[in-house]
Amino acid sequence: MLRRLIIYLCLAALLCGCSTPTATPTPLPTSTPVTPSVTPTLTPSPTPTPTMTPAPSPTPLPTWANGFQLGAFVREISGNSELMLTSGITWASSQMQMGSEAQPLISQAHNNGLKILLTVIEDDHLIMDRDYQTEYVSFLASLAEQGADAIEAGSEPNFGPNAENLTPAQYTNLLCEAYTAIKNANPDTVVIGGAPAPTSFWGSCTTTGCDDLLWIQGLAEAGVADCLDYVGVHYIQGATAPSARDGNPMDNGTHPYFLYFWPMVERYDEAFQGLRPLAFTMFGYLSPEGCDGELPVPFAWAESTAIANQAAWITEGVQLSIESGKVGMMVIYNLDSTGWKEYDVSAGYALIRQDRSCPACGALQQLLSQQ
Repeated sequence: MLRRLIIYLCLAALLCGCSTPTATPTPLPTSTPVTPSVTPTLTPSPTPTPTMTPAPSPTPLPTWANGFQLGAFVREISGNSELMLTSGITWASSQMQMGSEAQPLISQAHNNGLKILLTVIEDDHLIMDRDYQTEYVSFLASLAEQGADAIEAGSEPNFGPNAENLTPAQYTNLLCEAYTAIKNANPDTVVIGGAPAPTSFWGSCTTTGCDDLLWIQGLAEAGVADCLDYVGVHYIQGATAPSARDGNPMDNGTHPYFLYFWPMVERYDEAFQGLRPLAFTMFGYLSPEGCDGELPVPFAWAESTAIANQAAWITEGVQLSIESGKVGMMVIYNLDSTGWKEYDVSAGYALIRQDRSCPACGALQQLLSQQ
C-alpha cells in the first residue's frame, strides 16, 4: 500500500511540477408447606415456574445521518474498539493478499462489536492471467462465506507498477464475476469497486497505467454500476480543508481535482451519474507534528499540516459527505499506525498520535452527538 502511495504521490509531484484506526435466573421460590387434613393424603402445591431476568440487549452501534458508514484502518482492534465506537467508527478495515488467513481478523472485529472491510490486493504480475482471476474471484467469495461485511476488489487497479494492468472493461468483467460469486456466498456482503490511484500522469489509458478519471469513466461506460454497491475512492494527498479548491502545495496553478476532496467527489459522482454512492476506502491527512525525524521529501507537501488541521479536516470531510448524500462510506487512514521511517509515514496519518492523544476522535464524538 505504501509503495503504491509513494509512487502515485511522486507522479502527482512530477505532474504538478513541485516538491514533494448471563442473566442470572431468579432463585426458585420455596414451596409453602401444606398442613395435613383429616385424611392422610397430602396434596402437593404446584411447582412455581422460575422467572428469568431478560438478557441485556446488545449495545446499539452509533449511527450517522443518511445511513453513512464510518470506518478506519486499524492495526490493533481489541484495544481500540471502545474508542472507535464512541467516535462513531463502526468499521475496521484491513488489506490482505489473496490466500491470507482472514477468519481471526473477522472474528476479532465482530467480537468487539465492529463490522469489517477487507481489501484484497491483486497481484500486478498475475492479474492478466485467466487462471489467477478465477482463483481471485473464488477467494473473494470465501471471505464472504467467512463473514466479511464488505470486500473491496483490488487496490488501485488502474496501474501496475511492475506489470501490465487491466483495462476498465477487463476490470469490469472481473468485478462482475466477483460480485455474483460474493453475493451467492453471502447476499449481505457489501461489494466495493477497487479504488483507483488518483493521478492524471498518463493523460490516457495505456498498458501501464490509466488516469483515474478516465478509469472510472471507462468503468461506468462498461456497466460496472450493476456489479458493485459502492464506487471505491482514495484521498490521502490532501493538505487543505475538504471544501477547498486551491491551496495544495503540489498545485502548480491548474488546480488538479485529485488534490482536493470535494472536486474528487464531484468528478466521481458525475461519472456514475449518481447511480452508486462513493466509498472512500482510504481518506486521511498527513501531519508530521509530534513525529520524530524529518518528513521524507516526497511528502513535503504535508509539512504545514498540524494535528489540529487533521482533526478539523477529517471531521469536515465526514460532515460534507453525510450532507451531500453522495458518499455512503468513509474509511479513515488510519487509526493507530506507529510507522515513521524512510518512506513510511503512516504514523503521521494516524488519529491516535505518538503521545496517545486523539484530537480527531474528540471532534468526531462531538459531531456524532449532533446527529
